Amino acid sequence: MYQYMSYIRHFEREETQEPCAIIIENKRISALMQNFSRMGAKLLTAERLPLRQYVVLIYRTERNELVRMLAYVVHSSSRGNYFVSGLHFIGIEGRQQ
Repeated sequence: MYQYMSYIRHFEREETQEPCAIIIENKRISALMQNFSRMGAKLLTAERLPLRQYVVLIYRTERNELVRMLAYVVHSSSRGNYFVSGLHFIGIEGRQQ
């Protein structure tokens, strides 16, 4: 049963090195998106994102659209001088051309 459930939760991850931004409590944090899937993203930041907080992720798509995605911080750990954080997507707040 567990193997079946883990298969359901598996989503293909797209590797990328795209700049993006996080808005949390009216503060903007620059980030680098390392990979993403339909359900979430892995980010690299200079400061730790608070766990279990809702944030807004702002990024550009391959069609040059600016997307504002509501997300939830699932994990954040240090890696050298940077922090790696995992976000779970909640939904799109808006798009701009």
